[in-house]
Amino acid sequence: MQRNGVHEAPIVCMFTTIQKLEHVIRTIYGDSTLSFGGESLWTVPVQGVGQGNGAGPQIWAVVSTPVLNMLREEGFGAYFRASISGEKMGFVGYAFVDDTDLCETSGFQFANASTVAIQMQRSLDHCEGGIRAFGGAIVPEKSHWYLIDFKLDQGNWHYATKEDAPATLTVQDSTGQRCTLDQLSTHEARRTLGVRLAPDGNDQEEVT
Repeated sequence: MQRNGVHEAPIVCMFTTIQKLEHVIRTIYGDSTLSFGGESLWTVPVQGVGQGNGAGPQIWAVVSTPVLNMLREEGFGAYFRASISGEKMGFVGYAFVDDTDLCETSGFQFANASTVAIQMQRSLDHCEGGIRAFGGAIVPEKSHWYLIDFKLDQGNWHYATKEDAPATLTVQDSTGQRCTLDQLSTHEARRTLGVRLAPDGNDQEEVT
């Protein structure tokens, strides 16, 4: 936040308040006698920005942008050429609050799915390292990935299955342990920011 011009005093004020808050439950029958938090509970604060903080999305943008820029500078990302204009375009991924999607394509026309998966693993490791550097972590249980490839069958292109293009991605969790991420098939939808999306475009899970 200071890197983007915010003075130290309001930063200290906001985070000190969050870290030292004492929470009680208020009901129609009164406030709870038990509480959570307070000045002496934690030697290391358990809260970051805090869910519901009005400045949360902006702070995440400030924190995540250097990580995405780092990935871009290292050459990671998805790159395409428009079919009509021939214009080149590329992006590293998407980030909204703490929900982040990384995308990776091969820079070689005839590269196979395994090559892209290896590149994606390197991108993921770089991203995780950047997030860990500012005190965050990737939660493997909340993460998943797709390997999108195609195969030709009787003159028609189809999405390749996980069996057609086997691969594995792992990530380091908050304790330093390597965890294998769930790989989903292109027709499988997973909830992302409230909407269930599948790479092949089907909306069956969302309708259900």
